[in-house]
Amino acid sequence: QLASHPVESSVVMGSVPFCDCAQACSEQARAKKKHLETERLQAARTLFELTDLNGDGLISVEEFALMGLLQTKVHKERAMTVEEEEQIKNIFVQRFGRDINADLRPIAYAEYKDYILWFVNSMDPGDLEAQSLLWDGLLVEAATARQMATEDKGLRVEPML
Repeated sequence: QLASHPVESSVVMGSVPFCDCAQACSEQARAKKKHLETERLQAARTLFELTDLNGDGLISVEEFALMGLLQTKVHKERAMTVEEEEQIKNIFVQRFGRDINADLRPIAYAEYKDYILWFVNSMDPGDLEAQSLLWDGLLVEAATARQMATEDKGLRVEPML
């Protein structure tokens, strides 16, 4: 009698057990993809919460631009001038208007999620494993930027328009 095989789809061909490894591999791939999908949705939610500086459940263009500036500062080795800071914030205002909401109105999680999923996918289209590393980096940057915003008592989210 043949030993039992862990793969349910195995069959006996003559006296040799045959394993449909393609099915086993595809099941593993589906499970991994599901895990990465769950991971990226959790990351999108966390990024939204970190960017929502005033906690009102919306991200304003001002919050988006300020977090963009602070995330940029994380990578700077020197202090930025006021002019440089304004340029960086303007880049993020333009990105918000171009990629998220042309009216520059505050957005809820669903709209932010669509944007951030599109943004990360555009860097490594279809490669969820590579994107997982991008999500990790974005989360570290956003957490650091949020901490900077929290520690700077003089920092306020002020209307830009």
